[in-house]
Amino acid sequence: MKSKPNQITFAIMLLFMLTGTAMFSQQKNLIVIDKNYPNKQSLIASVPKSDVILQISLADNLWGDIYASLIKDTKINNIHLFLKTVENKYLIGNTEIGVEALKNNLDLGKLGTIKSSGQEKNLYVYSCSLANNTEGIKLLETLGMKAKFNVISAKGCTSIFDGNFNFNYSSKGRITHTDLILD
Repeated sequence: MKSKPNQITFAIMLLFMLTGTAMFSQQKNLIVIDKNYPNKQSLIASVPKSDVILQISLADNLWGDIYASLIKDTKINNIHLFLKTVENKYLIGNTEIGVEALKNNLDLGKLGTIKSSGQEKNLYVYSCSLANNTEGIKLLETLGMKAKFNVISAKGCTSIFDGNFNFNYSSKGRITHTDLILD
């Protein structure tokens, strides 16, 4: 039970670092959070006022709402996705979404049609399990291919709880040019 609060603390810490980077480069962030996400209020309270928060639930259309947000505000280049995940699916409310559902999602495909001002879009998927197995990686790759976004997720969250953990800032402020980053 102790790992859930630590994962949320890590997510908030990472969000601070990423939003700081975006502020210096005049980019905006879209924070997408499931209404049932653990410790949602603390996460929302940590988001800078200049960023856009999109709360979703079972009834909402995740990719259609993200598309509408990106069309409305062209300065958004980073999408931070806070959803519950299992090894090969993400959950909205009690609904599990896997690779097959993503392949058939028309709104996800529309994201790839958004014209950008030369800036690539980055999708940060806050999960400690998706990138840790073949089926989860397939889901992340499908997201990247359909939306034409860079997709960033962690292979696991255990290393950050080590007392010797030291964050390397060498990637801070750099634009990512690969479709999928797993670490």
